[in-house]
Amino acid sequence: MQQQINGIQQNQEKESNKLKFDFINQRCDKFQLQIHNNNHIDYNFIDNELWISNEFINKYQRKDMDPPKTLVQLDSFTIVGIQRNIIQKDELDPQKAQIGRTFDEYYSKQLYDQIPNRLNPMRTHCLYFELSDGQDWQEMKYKIVVGEQVSQVNNVPEGMVSIQVPAHHFCRFDCGPGPIPDVVIEAWQSLGKLNPEDFGGDRTHDFELEVYPEDQLDRNSMKFHLYIGIQ
Repeated sequence: MQQQINGIQQNQEKESNKLKFDFINQRCDKFQLQIHNNNHIDYNFIDNELWISNEFINKYQRKDMDPPKTLVQLDSFTIVGIQRNIIQKDELDPQKAQIGRTFDEYYSKQLYDQIPNRLNPMRTHCLYFELSDGQDWQEMKYKIVVGEQVSQVNNVPEGMVSIQVPAHHFCRFDCGPGPIPDVVIEAWQSLGKLNPEDFGGDRTHDFELEVYPEDQLDRNSMKFHLYIGIQ
């Protein structure tokens, strides 16, 4: 079996659980550098050919490829759900991290069933807003709401809030599939290497959004849309 991956010609050998790569042009140097930077040892050279494990090439592909993106204009919409205040550096500490706990609470208590006027039942939204513009990313503070989009706001359940997002331009990234939370972490980390031209405009840092389709059951193969507000 032979296929093209990111400019690399891949040959699957039946008698081995590794892949042999014949590099094309400058991709050779970049790929070898990536290997050494990540301190992986599960590779070797045979007759001047590079052999490397399937596991590592899959990991390399996910990190090297940007998710597909589309520029979109969304009309104003409203999210009803549970709100939490987030300090980014706390998310690095499993004992303090709140985002994952918020999702767990939302699903384990089936809070979605309490939301009236759900527009697309079980289509989960995680809205990021009121982001501080601190110079230190780890010191950044913001709020999240995990919930659903509603057609109208009335009788907001106790313990929940409603947040209206004005009409806005977004750069939408189509992310996954992959396991939760890895696929989400990798998607956000991939944004760090992008510039305004890649986003289609300057980031506004006012509203950012994850949207999880309602028809997904496998937590190890999740897809989602990541919306980044732009001017």
